[in-house]
Amino acid sequence: MTGSRGGTEEPKVFSFDHIFDQADAQADVYAALGPPVLQMLQRGHNASVFAYGQTGSGKTYTMLGTEEAPGLVPRLCESLFDPSQFGAAWGVTLSFFEVYNEQVVDLLSAPDDAAERDRQTPWQNDLAPVRRLPVIAALRVRDHPKLGVLIEGLTKLTVTSPGEVVAALARGTALRSVAETVMNAESSRSHAVVQLSLDEGARGDRTAVLNLVDLAGSENVGRSRSNEDESRLKETRSINKSLLGLGKCITMLAQGAGASGGPLVPYRDSTLTWLLKEALGGNAHTLMVCAVDPSVDNAEQTLTTLRYADQAKRIVTRPMENIDFAKREVRELQEQIASLRTEAATAEEAAARAVRQADAHALQSKESQQQAQAAATAAKQQARAMRAEAEAAAAAAAAAVAEAASRREESMALATAARQAEGESEAEAARWRQLAAEREEGAQALLALLAHPSSTPDPSPDR
Repeated sequence: MTGSRGGTEEPKVFSFDHIFDQADAQADVYAALGPPVLQMLQRGHNASVFAYGQTGSGKTYTMLGTEEAPGLVPRLCESLFDPSQFGAAWGVTLSFFEVYNEQVVDLLSAPDDAAERDRQTPWQNDLAPVRRLPVIAALRVRDHPKLGVLIEGLTKLTVTSPGEVVAALARGTALRSVAETVMNAESSRSHAVVQLSLDEGARGDRTAVLNLVDLAGSENVGRSRSNEDESRLKETRSINKSLLGLGKCITMLAQGAGASGGPLVPYRDSTLTWLLKEALGGNAHTLMVCAVDPSVDNAEQTLTTLRYADQAKRIVTRPMENIDFAKREVRELQEQIASLRTEAATAEEAAARAVRQADAHALQSKESQQQAQAAATAAKQQARAMRAEAEAAAAAAAAAVAEAASRREESMALATAARQAEGESEAEAARWRQLAAEREEGAQALLALLAHPSSTPDPSPDR
């Protein structure tokens, strides 16, 4: 780029990650910047997107867009509820506020009917009726020792769908301070911040914060003719002061300020830098969208914007995974309680099962005992019967033995008698044989006598 200074053309070279021209649509801007931001949030890292540039250069259009061409903010919000782009649903709360004349104004505090009433109320001196000085509804900014910088009373709206986000953004945009200047018919008179707080929910302990910042454009009082109206002039001074403070912080951060032992970064010089100090040089990934005007008349402002962005590119932030340790501890305790309950239920079930088994065993043991008693009784009866049978058999055997003994004695007596009888028979037989022999002899003698009578002696008279 070449800029005019003292009539001499000086080439200026800048290097940026992306460049968009008039041919690029809102979808092209989102395609280049949206996915990296979503990846940062999914890792539990904070992220911030700044839109910086002179008034009328297209910052608000790039960030918020229109109904026909949504900008980066509504597209990012819609992607948070798209599982194909952001995975499982996270819990999302939305805050929308502006920094107007160094005062913080909640853009979601008024109901919809109040916003409609404000639109119908006539403006005074080209100043929005809800922004008449001083700002009565300004919120207090505090530096909490644990939570960091916070805004007291800021509305945190829980949103569950892209439609709710769009409605909330429309509601807040309607309340934002806008006025007409010579350079811009709808000039933003405040810095607007859409803050999305994300919570992983029951699935985990990670959290993340997304800041989407639409900075008011820097103004040349002479060219915008803001000095013709006291209110416009005050607004312009406030805007330029806060942008100057932002530029000073960016320059010091780019030079390594804020480190241990180094110079302090003057965050408190401006409400805007105080609110966004973590996004500028702390725990966050930061993207800066610089809007420039191609007109030659605005070449000096364009060069300033590019230098601004070049400085911002050199800042080294320290993003880290955000863990809700209290939630983690609660979740771990809940898991421990659930585990103990499961163990108790398991133990109770095991005890009940053991009782049932013991009852079954007792019943079975009782039945077995009854069966054993019945078997024992039957065995005793059988033993008694067998004993009686044995005793009867023994008695019968004894009787048989006695009878056998008697018979044996009788047999022995008979045998003895037989032997005696046999002896006597033999003696008798011998006597009879002798007698027979004697008679045979007598007969022979008689025969002989008869045959020989003279020689035969006279027989004895006994014969």
